[in-house]
Amino acid sequence: GGEASLWGSESRGEVLSAVDSAAYFARRNGISTGPVTERRFEDVEVTRWSEQGREPVELWSVEGMGHVVPSPHDFPPQLGSGTRSFIAAEAVTHFWGLSPATFEG
Repeated sequence: GGEASLWGSESRGEVLSAVDSAAYFARRNGISTGPVTERRFEDVEVTRWSEQGREPVELWSVEGMGHVVPSPHDFPPQLGSGTRSFIAAEAVTHFWGLSPATFEG
């Protein structure tokens, strides 16, 4: 959270932190209970807001990762390090309850 900018020179305004953004969506979904955080992998914590009859919200926090999408690839050093703990596309597919058959014609 805080002030966002492009390369430190042009202000893009104030933004919410990742946790505050996830909490915002949980409130929008009508969830009034607090989150539960669990360590999913050595470098990953998943914070989940859930309540019976409401759509859940999850925030996956990866320690030490740069601005990349988690996948089994190496990235240019200027983007920061990645993680091989999970693949983002698989985590999203699981969260939404999708399967490969969902994408076939």
